[in-house]
Amino acid sequence: HAMSGWSAVGGLVKNPYALDRTACGSSSGSGAAVAASFATAAVGTETDGSVVCPSSINGLVGLKPSIGLVSRTHVVPISHSQDTPGPMARSVRDVALLFSAMVAPDPADPATAGAVRKDYAAGLTTAALSGLR
Repeated sequence: HAMSGWSAVGGLVKNPYALDRTACGSSSGSGAAVAASFATAAVGTETDGSVVCPSSINGLVGLKPSIGLVSRTHVVPISHSQDTPGPMARSVRDVALLFSAMVAPDPADPATAGAVRKDYAAGLTTAALSGLR
């Protein structure tokens, strides 16, 4: 009766807000740890929901980067065209800061050849969305 967030070693990762519920996804441990304030931020590996689902279920911000921005070296592959590490945190600013540190070219992952480091948190201002709908 395995479900999303199940580990053969530790069992079901518990949602810190409702211990009888799943924390969702293969990166559920990372998401639950951040939601329970054991960490400020964490990195999960996303193929199809493994960062965004635990982020959603645990009240976090999660980001699945475009392929080629973050190295996939040492990520256990499920789908080479979808797998990518992504940041999770309690705020957009914390995710932007971690993401800024993660983006870089990696000679071991040719997809990242065009990755350019930048400060993704720099654009987070109170006026950034002014005039937008």
